[in-house]
Amino acid sequence: MVKLPLSFLMEECIQEHGCQKGSVPAYRWITGVEALGTHRRPQRDILYVLLDNDRTFEEMQPGANILVLAHESDAVRLSVGTESLTVPDSEDLFAVMGELQDLFAEFRNWQERLLDACARHSSLQDLINLSADMTPNHIYLSDMSFKILVYTDQEIMREISATWRYQLAHGYLPVHVMKGMIENGEFDRLNGYRNARHVYSENFNVPFVTKNIFYHNRPQAHLFVVNSMKRPRFRDIAVAQLLGEFLEDHYFILSEFKLNHTGNNYEAFFNDVLRGVLTDSVAIERQISLFEWKMDDSYMLSLIRLSGRDEGFSRVLMYQIEEDSGFMSFLHDECLVVLANMSVNGAESMPERMRRLSDSYSLEICIGREFQGFPKLRENYHFLTAIMSYA
Repeated sequence: MVKLPLSFLMEECIQEHGCQKGSVPAYRWITGVEALGTHRRPQRDILYVLLDNDRTFEEMQPGANILVLAHESDAVRLSVGTESLTVPDSEDLFAVMGELQDLFAEFRNWQERLLDACARHSSLQDLINLSADMTPNHIYLSDMSFKILVYTDQEIMREISATWRYQLAHGYLPVHVMKGMIENGEFDRLNGYRNARHVYSENFNVPFVTKNIFYHNRPQAHLFVVNSMKRPRFRDIAVAQLLGEFLEDHYFILSEFKLNHTGNNYEAFFNDVLRGVLTDSVAIERQISLFEWKMDDSYMLSLIRLSGRDEGFSRVLMYQIEEDSGFMSFLHDECLVVLANMSVNGAESMPERMRRLSDSYSLEICIGREFQGFPKLRENYHFLTAIMSYA
């Protein structure tokens, strides 16, 4: 089912006809446009059009709580509790209704193209490309740490701002942007939005629309429509909502990516370092400066085997590891990786905390030795995995 925000219908069509909205909520979601006389039991999520000579409103009971588009002269006679949009009596309501129905047809056709592509096992990039014609603005998808996954147009993205250019080059947001988002609470707010909405951020120089992709009631990815060409529009809200809900309903499409499932702001970065995907020392140094770490600091690594443990246990464990410790913990393959900067935390804190967790939960933990320099992280990780494989 396609649902569109009333604000989008107002923006695209109704305002051209001199419509007055009154107190109707802009973010009210509408699933169709129909003549009022076609339903004896009107529904709240339908925009009804009161056409000329239709006396249906005389049969409506007070408190019907529906939304009706009517001529100004008819609106005054609608029953109490009926919300109304009005246009001047000179406007052709039948033509207005046709324009509104065309908008729903456009989005239904797009939804059908997405379904067809999904049935043909198309990639996530293919689905994003199919969406490019729905808005002149730029669409991209990231994981919960804002690591970019797919996008509609690389050249457009480069032209938006230096922030997006950096993200294209390195896959991550610049450190100063991430720091600003964490410090002013914007990182947590963005993760909490359920429906698509406009965002005017202190940390980005252009507004955007965001929709979180949920799976098992947890946010797993961010969908963005970035204001690259025109002012923020409610069409972008409609596009982000439909595409976001489609990805939620067909979440398996995202399985081609190693998504950040914990919702922290560094898991994807560490995973890329361990896989050898990210090797640029300048980009790595910039990212770890987010934690006030340095490339030549001393570090210690531990691996916790999680075979047979559910996600809820992993989250509890991560909380206990990171609480008041300064450690970083993240999921990688079948293990929980714990990383400590010994130049900051001290050489004894990691082994002590790992032993307590092992005793409390009967965990299989491999504790590494202190090593000098962040570039040796991947080497030490593979050394510990080799030890665990023989344990």
